[in-house]
Amino acid sequence: MKIIKSISVIFIFVATGMGAFQFYGSEALAHSNYFSDRGCTGCHTSPVVATCNGCHHHGNSSLSAATDKTSYTAGETVTATLSGGSRDGWIRAILYDQNNVQIAVSSGNASGKGGSTTFPAPLSASAPTTPGTYTWQMAYYGNQDGTAPGNVHSEFRVNTNSFTVTAAPEAMIGTTPYATLAEAYTVATSGQTIKLKDVNMAGNLTVDKVVVLDGGYNDALFSTKSGQPTTLSGPLTVSTGILTVGDIAVM
Repeated sequence: MKIIKSISVIFIFVATGMGAFQFYGSEALAHSNYFSDRGCTGCHTSPVVATCNGCHHHGNSSLSAATDKTSYTAGETVTATLSGGSRDGWIRAILYDQNNVQIAVSSGNASGKGGSTTFPAPLSASAPTTPGTYTWQMAYYGNQDGTAPGNVHSEFRVNTNSFTVTAAPEAMIGTTPYATLAEAYTVATSGQTIKLKDVNMAGNLTVDKVVVLDGGYNDALFSTKSGQPTTLSGPLTVSTGILTVGDIAVM
């Protein structure tokens, strides 16, 4: 207790005599001119506000990428999200397909440079048109070093999980998709409409019920038409049923 009182007296004396004092310790110091001293303003120009998030080492620790599902139909939208990193802050997120082709990139402008975003960063693109199993990659481009000048930006990639792609349905009854016209016709009840994609498909269909074949659809939900007919490459025969067609071409 006596030692503590002695130090207190000396402290008051020094503070009174000198008029100023400074503490030293291990705290991180914030500098208002750090953004310019590091050279960040060479690229990230006004009206961007100087911010610690612009200088932080974003890093690759715990970086991961995951798709929103593990199975898609051909051409369906795939959304992959890049997560992790050492800190928040500006990054450019990039999505690469199985052929190492860039298929999506972030589009924000918080950094003043364009293409910027922050973690977590979702990007979307269409699934491959060929059925199979695929793994894509996501990457961020940004500051990799928290101490060097500001031109130490680089790209770091990670794999997404694997996902499967199945063939896109050719037909739909109501909201239920079917892989082929033949499959849809088999389950169709009298009076139902079978919607068909605007593609070439096998015909070879014998109609023995009352159905409508409505072709020319070009989206996954069979809600819009392209103006091009559905082409049936095989024979289309009406036996005891009644067939009504629209936007159908028979070869």
